[in-house]
Amino acid sequence: MNGAIPPAMETVAGDRHRSDGGYTLLELITVVAIVAIASALAYPSLAGLGRGQELESAAVGLTQHLRLASWRAVATGNRVRVSPRREPDGAWRFLVEREQGASWVAAGDGQKIPRGTVVAVAGVAEKVFNPDGTCSLGSITLRGASGVYR
Repeated sequence: MNGAIPPAMETVAGDRHRSDGGYTLLELITVVAIVAIASALAYPSLAGLGRGQELESAAVGLTQHLRLASWRAVATGNRVRVSPRREPDGAWRFLVEREQGASWVAAGDGQKIPRGTVVAVAGVAEKVFNPDGTCSLGSITLRGASGVYR
């Protein structure tokens, strides 16, 4: 040996430079706390985004049900209606029904509207589609925290 200090002994006690590349417990706790705070701040806006997509999806689904009802009326020669019903949980559902004799028979399971959505129907509540392609007057508006769909 020529008096050189082996590399493992070069660090001085108290020197914070580590050669093993690990992290201290304090550093890990700090990172976890920062991530938790950022997640708590971001959660309300992300939750609202999900509700907005749910309302938009319901509006698109309702539009498709109205178009299908119109098509069924023309194709079958029978009147078809789309009517709003209140579910036991407070949500709205638009049911598609076809006329059979003097009564109306369900023609599918309809479109459920998310709870908390304001449903405004102008004109007659039930939209009736006739075999000649005409429909009862009025419009349907869905209003939620994320927007308005007509």
